[in-house]
Amino acid sequence: MEIINKDNKDQKSEYSIIRKGLIKFFDYQIKNDSKKKQKERNIIFKEIEELFKNETKTDKTENDNNFIKIEENKGIYIYSTEKANGENVQISFNLYTNSWVIASKNVTILAKDKSDLDFYRNYEPKNKIYKKDNNNTLEDKKRFTYCVEFAELWFEILEKKIKTNNLEEKLKAELCSLSIIGENVGDENHQHIKLYEEKDIQFYAIVENVGKKICLPVEECKNFMAKFGLTMVKYKKSNLLITKEEVEKEINQLYEIILNNSVEEEGEGSVIYFSKFENGKEEILQLAKLKTFEYRFYRKLREKIKNLQKNSTSDSIKETIKVTLSKIKNECESILNEEGDKYDLENLINFADFVLNKIYAKGLGYNYEDKYANFISVLKDLYDLETLNLKSLKINDNDNHINNYDNYNENFNLINEEKKIYLNKKFDDLCGKLIER
Repeated sequence: MEIINKDNKDQKSEYSIIRKGLIKFFDYQIKNDSKKKQKERNIIFKEIEELFKNETKTDKTENDNNFIKIEENKGIYIYSTEKANGENVQISFNLYTNSWVIASKNVTILAKDKSDLDFYRNYEPKNKIYKKDNNNTLEDKKRFTYCVEFAELWFEILEKKIKTNNLEEKLKAELCSLSIIGENVGDENHQHIKLYEEKDIQFYAIVENVGKKICLPVEECKNFMAKFGLTMVKYKKSNLLITKEEVEKEINQLYEIILNNSVEEEGEGSVIYFSKFENGKEEILQLAKLKTFEYRFYRKLREKIKNLQKNSTSDSIKETIKVTLSKIKNECESILNEEGDKYDLENLINFADFVLNKIYAKGLGYNYEDKYANFISVLKDLYDLETLNLKSLKINDNDNHINNYDNYNENFNLINEEKKIYLNKKFDDLCGKLIER
């Protein structure tokens, strides 16, 4: 932030860092046969290898005087944190302006309270820049939309969780030098693949505004969020790993587990924190991403649906679906082979076939993207009903109009039809209006 003295234009401006995000981090991949992958892997493991460089391997026992091992209480913890599937939000507090700092998508706003948000809602840029699209949208006017939405949610959180416990001044004091990083979840307009039951900001990191550390240790972040009643993403912590081989074994096991987990279980995947433990303290050395393959598949399916909507073809519907499924399968197999992964694609390909047929039956002209997470959720339930996959089918507690499903198998025929009618109606509602072209 630049601070200018309007009364004295000759006075030099002051500068202040008012918020800071996380560094760029990469997908972790077991297979690293390309230069790019090797470079990314080296970034991840550089400081871990530095920690273990003086480690001496030996076959001798601990009772032998010549036995050498890594220092006691020194090693690496691996934290596997849930990668919340929403939009990134960064929040801090600026003492100079006595304002909250809310940032997202490289846009930052300052606001003391909700009333300040009107300035950004009504903002009229001096140099009007129009986005080149069908609607000739005023892009500069829209630039604050996300930040304003997330700021509204933040002020609601302040009311419910912070002010009611008289913690606002303490939180301001803490956040004048720190930024808390989270994901806005629960808003159907900003949910990509995974559904959340309520609107919230799920926090996963704290960064010092001035400093070289990547972020504070995970458990410090957890304690901070607990102190103020803020939501922290779920995480798991490994045992203390005291050799490089133990670190690689642990991360490779996590990779396989998360790759094969469902979106419902694991969401987009996990962010892995490599935390050095030494002299009773932790320091985050590096971060990496592990993604569920199901999440990546659903993103690829969304991409193919968009392409079908944009590019008309003279082929029959049956042939178009066949060609599209073949492309999806080939691209997925290419990704899996490139990364050395094993994954059973058959059920996902069958689901994609079901989705494409459903879309063509409804019509390509509808908007299937804006509420894609809901769209996928409804079609997964319909697919499970069609394929009689009762084990994976879950009844949403919010569907109160549907009667008790405890005796699901006994009442299957009646319930199956009732659920189909309801889900098809929900599907129609989600499709909304025809897209203007």
